[in-house]
Amino acid sequence: MLETQLKQTITEYLQLQQKLGNLFFERLNAGSFPTQSGRWAVGCHKGAPDFVVWKKAHFEGVNCSFWYCRSILIELKGYRGKQSDYQKEYQEIAENQFAEYYVIKSVEELQEILEVS
Repeated sequence: MLETQLKQTITEYLQLQQKLGNLFFERLNAGSFPTQSGRWAVGCHKGAPDFVVWKKAHFEGVNCSFWYCRSILIELKGYRGKQSDYQKEYQEIAENQFAEYYVIKSVEELQEILEVS
């Protein structure tokens, strides 16, 4: 699947899951973009992933039980796509802050990560 097609499919899937109350997400854009007024808007840092997802999760231990929020960063790649050096650097920084970071190539991979069908 081409990355543009994958991005549309993933966006639709995440929108549905958000409407169902299963998660909250944002689509990220890196770089600079022209506005209608002729000015430039600055997006996320270079190398930012395509999506950030927040999903509540439950931990059940021997003597404790609690809810927490998973911070999940999703980078999409088409069939032959590879991460840039900027993306690899962003991933390292995010994982050092205990965020989950995934490079995926299908909706099925995302469903497995999110534990949602």
